[in-house]
Amino acid sequence: MHPSMCRVACDAESCNCTPTRQQYAEDRPGIIERIRDESDLCANDGANDIAKLLHEAACTVDYFSASHFHRMPEWLPCRINLPQRVTGDFPVGHDTIAEAGEHDCDSNAYGAMSVRAANGRMLGIKPSECQIIGWRRNEKS
Repeated sequence: MHPSMCRVACDAESCNCTPTRQQYAEDRPGIIERIRDESDLCANDGANDIAKLLHEAACTVDYFSASHFHRMPEWLPCRINLPQRVTGDFPVGHDTIAEAGEHDCDSNAYGAMSVRAANGRMLGIKPSECQIIGWRRNEKS
């Protein structure tokens, strides 16, 4: 990280403000566990909204970091919201359309998502095409 972008005063030679990939990988389980612990504390104190938010954050961090570290996520999407209609690619799936709105989705062990389209076929959904609103545990991780 360039010193001008660093949050603390440092010089370019000794700047270690940006964690390396290995440092991040070592700390990632700790971050997720801390979020989960905080979620449990909030649930026990009656702050269920905060507990739910922290649980969703932990699931999201786990899901999106899994591909970066080449591993299966512990949590998979089970329900998504499509803000707009999604169509399959030409020439094979151009008649496969998933309308905007909430959908139950299937996910493989690595997190690839698909929904049942109006014509009954399964349509693959990219993470950028949807908002994940429900999670389930990955039995294969």
